Amino acid sequence: MIELSTAILAIFFYTILWLGIRILPGEKWQFLATIPRRKNNDGSWTGINLTYYGAITASSYVLSVV
Repeated sequence: MIELSTAILAIFFYTILWLGIRILPGEKWQFLATIPRRKNNDGSWTGINLTYYGAITASSYVLSVV
C-alpha cells in the first residue's frame, strides 16, 4: 500500500514539475487571474496579479501542512 501511494504521488508531482518547466513559462500561462484594486485617473486599472506559480506554491504549502 505504501509503494502504491508513493508511486501515485511521484506521478502527480512529476506531472506538476513537467507543467512548470514546459508549459507555464509560455506567454498565455503567466497569470491565473487579476484582482482589480483601483481605477486610475486615465481610465486604466491597478490590480494584483495571481500567477500559476503562486497557486502551485500555495498548494504545496497546504499539502505539506496537511
